[in-house]
Amino acid sequence: MRSFIGVCLFILFILPFSTKAQDTTYVHRPDTLRQATDPEYYNWRESSNDTIIPSIQKQNYLKRPVFRLAISGGTGYRLGRTPEGSEELTDFINNMRLGGQFGIDLHFFLKRKIALGIEYDYYNAKHSGTIENHYLKDNTKIQFIGPSFAGRIPISYRRDAFVYTLAIGYGHFKEITKEADEEESFTGGCLAGKGSIGYDFALSDKVALGIKLSLLFGNIKNFTYT
Repeated sequence: MRSFIGVCLFILFILPFSTKAQDTTYVHRPDTLRQATDPEYYNWRESSNDTIIPSIQKQNYLKRPVFRLAISGGTGYRLGRTPEGSEELTDFINNMRLGGQFGIDLHFFLKRKIALGIEYDYYNAKHSGTIENHYLKDNTKIQFIGPSFAGRIPISYRRDAFVYTLAIGYGHFKEITKEADEEESFTGGCLAGKGSIGYDFALSDKVALGIKLSLLFGNIKNFTYT
């Protein structure tokens, strides 16, 4: 039991200090000795007056770009409530929830971790089925565009980073239903919001491959029927 407690104390108190020591950089100048825990805050230069310990040179740290252009694609799923109706109608609507998702984000970083920009998202779902002996084809499109705030949480000594965004803008909805030669559509728009969180895996100093989870929400009260 004492051995177990000793191991726990070692993990809690000794390892954090040892890890911090490995991440510490000492820069020697003629008049001072400075300690830096994050090399991003300093412009490292080698000269006769500046000496950097070799371990930091091996980090190969590269500055992050000021602009961030992200193109995303994947699967979207609608979370709205299913209206009451027949079992065929319920199944038809539920099958319309899953669709394709495409998005573009463009941000300009005012500081190392804070950016402003714009986001655009497009969702499309198609489905066909039978409701009360009527064969229907349905095509739903949802679009969003608006200004956005972005934040970046860099990983120490790496170019990877957590990225999150918050946006508010205009959401547009259009659903087209075809039955035989007849076609009808529902169109509407509203004020919408969007939030996302993701992780960028750096492939180089300017290119990254990431994964993102986003949520788009809005409430359209009035539709135009054609």
